[in-house]
Amino acid sequence: DNAGQMGANLLAVSVSVATCIFPTTACGAGSFKNHTGPGECIPCGVGNFSTSGRDDCLPCSARTYSNLSGSASCLSCPEETFQDAAGSVACRACPANSLSAKGSVTI
Repeated sequence: DNAGQMGANLLAVSVSVATCIFPTTACGAGSFKNHTGPGECIPCGVGNFSTSGRDDCLPCSARTYSNLSGSASCLSCPEETFQDAAGSVACRACPANSLSAKGSVTI
């Protein structure tokens, strides 16, 4: 029988599946990459910052701000200004006849 002879002539072939591994390229401070492997780093938006090698950006905390994209850190609010919200792009001026120290969260 022909079918039996064909089966006897077949060879079992073992195929291994190759795994591609891309080197992780860390982004510099002020940027992030939301995927592994090669590709461009994305600058953090205003009000956010990133340290080197992070895969996301963090919002600036209260008392600080960042008005530039690609920031590696946030700046403290100067004297006579304050900021009580995270992720801010500027500090708010104190009302007339009031004072605040550098980095204040309240008036």
